[in-house]
Amino acid sequence: MSRKRQHQIIFFLIFLLPGLLTLAFSLHLALQGIGFARNGQPATAVLVGYERQGRLRVGHRLCPILEFPHRGSTVRFTDGWCNKTPAEFPEGTRLPVLFDASNPANARINDFASLFATSLIVGVIAVPWLLLGGTLIVRTR
Repeated sequence: MSRKRQHQIIFFLIFLLPGLLTLAFSLHLALQGIGFARNGQPATAVLVGYERQGRLRVGHRLCPILEFPHRGSTVRFTDGWCNKTPAEFPEGTRLPVLFDASNPANARINDFASLFATSLIVGVIAVPWLLLGGTLIVRTR
C-alpha cells in the first residue's frame, strides 16, 4: 500500500469518519427536537426550583425543576438544557412546555434552546472535523 493511501486512510479514520458520525448524531438530535415540537402536547409549567448538577464547585449547572398539571395530577420534571438561572427565572416563573402525552414526565421547555441547542452545538463541532478530514484526504491525492 502506498504512503499516500495510508495517509488517506488515517485522515479518514481520525477526522472524516468521526465528523460524519458526529454530524449524524446532530441530525438525530435535531429530528428528535422537531418531532417533539410537532407532536408534544403544550402546557404551562411553574418553575419550582433548581437542581445542581456536576460534582465540582466550579462549572456546576443549575437545571430548572418544573411542575405542570395533567389529568388531575402534578407532573414534575427537570429540564435537560440547564441554561436558565435563578436571577433570570426565579421560582414561580411560568414557562411554556411540551410533553409526551403517553409519558408526561418526558417534557421539555418549549423554546429553541431546550429543543434544538444541543443538536446545533454537536453539528458545529462536526463541521470542522469534516472540513479538515476532507481537505487532508483531497490534498494527499
